[in-house]
Formats: sequence, C-alpha cells, structure tokens
Amino acid sequence: MRHLAALLLAALLCAVAASPAAPSGRSVAKDRALDAYAAMQRYLYSPQTHSYAGSYGLQARAQAWPFSQALWATLDVASMPAMRGDAHEDLLERIRSLAAYSHPEPGLPSEFAPLYGGSGRVYYDDNLWIALGLVESARVTGDQKLLASARHIFELVGDGWDTDETHPCPGGVFWTRGGANHDRNTVTTANSALLALDLYARDHSPAYLAWAEMAYDWTRRCLGTPSGLVRDHIDLRGNIDASTWSYNQGAMVAAGARLYRATGEKRYLQEATRTATAALRALRDPLALGEPPFFLAIFYRDLLELDRVVPDARYRNAMAAFASEAWTKARDPKTGLFHFGGRRPTLLDQAAMVEIYATLAS
Repeated sequence: MRHLAALLLAALLCAVAASPAAPSGRSVAKDRALDAYAAMQRYLYSPQTHSYAGSYGLQARAQAWPFSQALWATLDVASMPAMRGDAHEDLLERIRSLAAYSHPEPGLPSEFAPLYGGSGRVYYDDNLWIALGLVESARVTGDQKLLASARHIFELVGDGWDTDETHPCPGGVFWTRGGANHDRNTVTTANSALLALDLYARDHSPAYLAWAEMAYDWTRRCLGTPSGLVRDHIDLRGNIDASTWSYNQGAMVAAGARLYRATGEKRYLQEATRTATAALRALRDPLALGEPPFFLAIFYRDLLELDRVVPDARYRNAMAAFASEAWTKARDPKTGLFHFGGRRPTLLDQAAMVEIYATLAS
C-alpha cells in the first residue's frame, strides 16, 4: 500500500522553514497539517499492525477513543484541497483498522469496544465519534456502505436512551451500556443529535429529525445554564457535573445550526449563537486554561457549522489563534510532536493538531 511519504517529506521541509507567526493563509495551514500528520505517523503508527500507540514512547495500543480521533485526523487531511491518491488510501486503511475494536454481540447492532482486540465495556460516545467519522468518510470516499455502519451505530445508541420516568430529568443517552456508571452525558446525547442530523440529511427520514430535536432539547433543558453553556452530565440522583468542556459546547452549537437549517426554527440559531459567544468568551486563552486540545479540535470544527449559516470571523480567528500559539509553544521542532501540560505526546493531542490545521486549510 502506498503512503504519503514523498508528499509529507516535502511538506515537512516547507513547514520547518515557515515562520512561526499566525497562519496567514490556507497554504501555511496545509503545510502544518501535513507536518503534524507526518509526525503522528512516524512516531505513533505501526505500519506492520496498522495500529497506533496511545502515547509516544509506550507500546500499549491506543484505545478506541484516541483511534477515532486519528481516523478524524486522516479524514481531515484527505479532505484538504488537492489531496488524492495516497491520502485517500490512508483513510481507507484507518477505516479497515476499526475492525480491531469491533465487538460483535448476538442480537445487537455492530459496535466498537474501547480496547484493541474488541474487549471492554461499550461506551456510547466512542461509537458516536466513529459513526460521525464514517458518515463524513462516505462523502470523501464515495463508499455508501459506511453509511450503513453509521446507521447500525445509531440503533445501538438509541438503546442507550434513558426511558425510566422515575429518574431525575428522565431521558438522555447513558455514557456506557451496563456497569455501575449511569450518567447521562452531553457528549452522548448532543452527539447522537448530530449523528441523527447527518443521517437525516441523506435520507430525510422524519424519525432522525425527531430524535435530533428530542436529544437537543433534553440537553438544553437538563444540562443547560443561563449563560448558554451546557454542563457535562447528570447522574441518577440528580447531581450535575458543572464542567463546561469545549467539545460539549461545540456539539450543541453544531446541532443548533443544523436543526435551524432542517426546520427553519429561529430559536435553534439563536441558541447556537448564544452558546458560541459564551464559549469563545470562556476560552479566550485556551492554552493557558489547559483545555485539552482534542476537545478544542472538536469545538472549533463544530463552531464552523454555525459559521456556514451565519458567517462570523470570530470563529475561524479563534481557531487560527490557538493553532498559531500551539505551533510556537507546544510543538517540538525536532520531532514535530506536540506536548501539552507537561505530559508526554499522545495520539489524542497529535491527532487534534492535525485536525485543527487541516480544517484551517480547508
């Protein structure tokens, strides 16, 4: 199988020579995306097993959540202008490698477990990240079978909806299937709305739109705040984790923007804009705040969903500012790997930076 070696080497030389100033255009962002991708492949990827290490210098294979972000990073690279051939072959390889996390269970739709080899308790958010990536990969590759896999995962997540009316704020999607954790999360519920909207855009089934509205409204009602931000999760005692992680805000912004396009209801657009404004205010200095870059990559990508409906220079400018600061302060020029918070480089962090630069390039 061919890879991006020649293209990445050329991009690496260009990126090293580039100024560390803020990216002034898509070409610089593309160079940096390819540089970060080359480092991810060189130091974290095993071509023999088609698997990734979760952290630089450690042998343990990445779990499904980091692998899903490597899938997204490869997808974003393949989506950049003039990327064909090898980039698409790498994307197809990532998709094939998902089989290492497959966890078939009789009577249930296809699903993915967290551990390499397909073991461990099933997390609905892991499966949603993968399904969202498969839908977008279907657009890039033209392989419509990927949509069938995404629909199967949607059925799996549907089984995770809380139907017990005796629970505090009944509804929402649980974090895991079974086990002691019974939290209902923004990351599972809002992203299930995004997956439903992705599928609705392709076959216009009213059931998908109805689910998206239900999941979005539950998240606003049960985890929303007066400022427009959304909190992390609620447990079965009614206790709410008040953390307002950036990726949760992004999911609600994107869901609101897409619901507005699907229904024409202005409240969705108003709520999405309010959440985006509150999140940008809270994230004025994301590197100093210690917000995980893998949360930020998702937040910024989702923020651009709103930008497509109501263009606002603040959204892309915020993403570009973080990208520039991370390149200057968090990247090791010898390896091209990113270090955040004093920890060793991880697949999650590296994939996040690939995603950010590739999105800016596109």
